[in-house]
Amino acid sequence: MDSTMSIYALPGHKVKLKENYMMMGYGHDKDNIQRHLKLGEIYTVEETMVFSSTSYVYFEEVPGISFNPIQFDSIIPQSHEDDMKNPYLIKFIEDSARYSQSKEGNSGEDV
Repeated sequence: MDSTMSIYALPGHKVKLKENYMMMGYGHDKDNIQRHLKLGEIYTVEETMVFSSTSYVYFEEVPGISFNPIQFDSIIPQSHEDDMKNPYLIKFIEDSARYSQSKEGNSGEDV
């Protein structure tokens, strides 16, 4: 059973294009796929980059070209434990914890 790739996929993770990839992503995402990838091929994650409003995946087979993770299925889904090893997720968790602590420490009352 195929599943959408995790945006936190680690290097070495194997994915393939979704059959309906043209219905997802932005115009430049579709253009990059049509120029560089083939439906049915398997690609190896080199790196994923996760930001507040977008994510990118880079593949070993196509160096220097970014793609939209939403357009890919995992060959074997990555476990939650492996997701937790991704530096972008670790940073997000740490930043969220710092933010929560600062909100708890700031009750809004002047002393």
